[in-house]
Amino acid sequence: MRRIEKLTCIGDSITFGYGVRESDSWFDRLDKKLPFTMKNRGRNGAGLRDLLYTIHHDVVHPLPSHVLIFAGINDIIAGAKAKQLYTTLHALIDILRENKITPLLATLIIPKPHVVNTGWLDGRDYLMIKNEVNAFNTYLRNFSSQEDILLFDFGWLFEEKHTGSQLFPDGVHPNAQAHQLMTEYMLQILDPAQHQTNDTASSSDLL
Repeated sequence: MRRIEKLTCIGDSITFGYGVRESDSWFDRLDKKLPFTMKNRGRNGAGLRDLLYTIHHDVVHPLPSHVLIFAGINDIIAGAKAKQLYTTLHALIDILRENKITPLLATLIIPKPHVVNTGWLDGRDYLMIKNEVNAFNTYLRNFSSQEDILLFDFGWLFEEKHTGSQLFPDGVHPNAQAHQLMTEYMLQILDPAQHQTNDTASSSDLL
């Protein structure tokens, strides 16, 4: 992967840092530790499909060297199937590559079971949402491997290591402690990635 010079992050409320102080968000913590310029273009409530309407304003004209796409959970909670998001993902990546921008991807954090008591699902079936998130995450893992795209596997991070409700008070949004875990995990991946030029770094190398 080519060296990151400017990184723009596009996505939803988890990208934005909803629910925590700006200084406690994964983005702000990461921005303070990395040598390159970072921009946060996460928007509360945004879905993956919404990014198609904002990508030119947020990304193409500022023209960063890399863009992290971290979205999809709002689409699935609203009723979208994982398969419906594949075409949108490919369209976003095509736009980035046409403008010589390197895409980075992130798997979705599976909502925690107690989310059914918080109102975020608006009565929708939790198991169906969980299954669709798992399906989309599996696709992201396979696709990123095939396309040599750097992947941040947040789905794995919080499914395998940290499943306690204390990290996700409303079942969806990470608290400050969870944001810190995200930062530490991303630093493990980004530091080695900065020293790779021809070989693509992968989150699986560190898991």
